[in-house]
Amino acid sequence: MEDLERAAMEQHQMKRLAYQTQMRQAAAAASQQQPVRVTRTQSARVDSMLGVSIAASGTGAAAAEEPLVQG
Repeated sequence: MEDLERAAMEQHQMKRLAYQTQMRQAAAAASQQQPVRVTRTQSARVDSMLGVSIAASGTGAAAAEEPLVQG
């Protein structure tokens, strides 16, 4: 019975060491990779930066039918 317990404990120890080794290798591989760059979207309104007035440009179907007259 003691031999069986000892064999089970040795097997458990070997599995634990193998798992630790695997986790260390995975952590080392992850730390060597290039960091992933997150792209960000534009959150500001670009029409105000371009000098386009919303009231002057019009919206909807009427604006599509009538050209903008600048004078």
